[in-house]
Amino acid sequence: MLKCLADPFAHRTHVELLCQGIRMCEQAHDLATWLTWYRCALRQQLNQIHVMCCLSRSSSPTSIPSTFRDCAMLAYDTLAPTTSSDSFKLWLLEVLCHSLLEQSVISTDDSSKLFSFCDTFSTQHPSRPDLRMYFLVLHILLLFRTGDVIRARPLADELLALSQVTTHPHLMPPSWRQLPALLHLQVHSYYNPTASMTLSSALLSSLQTEPRDAPPFLWFDAHLTICHLLEAQSRFGELATLASELVHVVELPSVAESARSSSMCTAVHILLAKYAHGLNCMDDAINHVNAAFALILANTPQWPQLSDANLAHMMGLLDVSTALSCFPLPKTDPGGAVPSVHPYFPDENLLEFAAGVLRDVNLRAVIYNGPSKEIRAKYDLYLCKWLWGTQCLGQVGTYPDMDTLRSYMLSMLQDCLELATTSINCSNISAEIMVLFGPKLVEYGRLQDGDKTLTNALKIAIHTKNLKLQVQIMIEVHALCGRKDQFKSQSVVAEKFAKKLESLGRKVDRALENHAVHAHLLAWKVHETT
Repeated sequence: MLKCLADPFAHRTHVELLCQGIRMCEQAHDLATWLTWYRCALRQQLNQIHVMCCLSRSSSPTSIPSTFRDCAMLAYDTLAPTTSSDSFKLWLLEVLCHSLLEQSVISTDDSSKLFSFCDTFSTQHPSRPDLRMYFLVLHILLLFRTGDVIRARPLADELLALSQVTTHPHLMPPSWRQLPALLHLQVHSYYNPTASMTLSSALLSSLQTEPRDAPPFLWFDAHLTICHLLEAQSRFGELATLASELVHVVELPSVAESARSSSMCTAVHILLAKYAHGLNCMDDAINHVNAAFALILANTPQWPQLSDANLAHMMGLLDVSTALSCFPLPKTDPGGAVPSVHPYFPDENLLEFAAGVLRDVNLRAVIYNGPSKEIRAKYDLYLCKWLWGTQCLGQVGTYPDMDTLRSYMLSMLQDCLELATTSINCSNISAEIMVLFGPKLVEYGRLQDGDKTLTNALKIAIHTKNLKLQVQIMIEVHALCGRKDQFKSQSVVAEKFAKKLESLGRKVDRALENHAVHAHLLAWKVHETT
């Protein structure tokens, strides 16, 4: 029996001794039995160190994963160059990749080189499809961290296909059975959210068959992904039903005591902020934004050195803080009068919160110098949405340091759109950029380019069924038709605009009918879980 030692230096010493034993046994042909024992012992020891990392509630979270990282690097550097077993070398590579992903902040250069080599190596040695699947999982998770969603798509397809091969029914642990389908859903939700909603039904049904005592982390990630898809389509009633289940899960003692608890609660607060915003409950939206931000601060020892997870949460907060508020909704005119198109803007109080984040030049430097292309693109998008919103609301001059960025808005949007197209391929993000980019092109005299950009944005928003985004684009298209003296087209746009608002109003009314769930979600606070 191996003894689990509390001292991290003792863990490293133990791994070093096991590696020495493996090297000695590999050099002697008559020690095959001992070689098997030492390799098994090394696996157990690294597994124990990893469990310690996962269960640790240390106030210095970066120190614990570094212990696992150091031990994994020691094992690989000591054994990989000399081992004669390709399967064992591949396993050492997988552990090294896993240890890299345990870090709160990753290095793009290190990870790219390591995973590229591991990809080639695992493909050339098909005798271990289980390790190939494990590598695919790690690689997809890495690409999510670096924002290379386009590169993750073929890997997610391969992983799902391997998981469905009937000749290898036990390639993955039982707790991972739904992971390939979840990663496939998450990747495809970027570029085709409508089709992903169809895929989500099968995944939810499969998750219901999991044992009730199973860790709910995959369940949580699946439901959270689906909730954001519902929110983008303004399906607030269905969103409320699933969100109430998420609230219940994060309140479970097994979750509240886990290392993921704070991040999960932060994600729920951000989701509920979007829900409240969509129903025009702005005070409650602000409360959830503040609660999520407080959790991020509590888990950031030195601002603005945020973990990759908290940087993603910050983008969620900027998303809701710069979102369009489609209120008040117009009443249906029984007289059939020609509907009027009036603009909508972000909420002023939420823009104030966004200003505090966007003015932080140190945080901006962390994002611009960071590994994630997705976070960079989203940050520039929300910065441009803030610049647009404050200009429309007559707040130019409130923050002179931010006003200097207004002249760069066109180039920022152009770079942002290129990054979103080449790395992320997220339909809704691309359309959000285009609805700002089109009018800017018109402003600079490129009328035809601006018209084409808005037309393409509207096609995307209709395909993704993003109702609020359609409303925003139609406002800009209506204004452009007026500028081109296309009054007939302008009238058609106005009629479609009115129908979109009526549809949005019906979705809001249906969500408000469930008073108990609605009130519970608005009032939920993270301290209820402690």
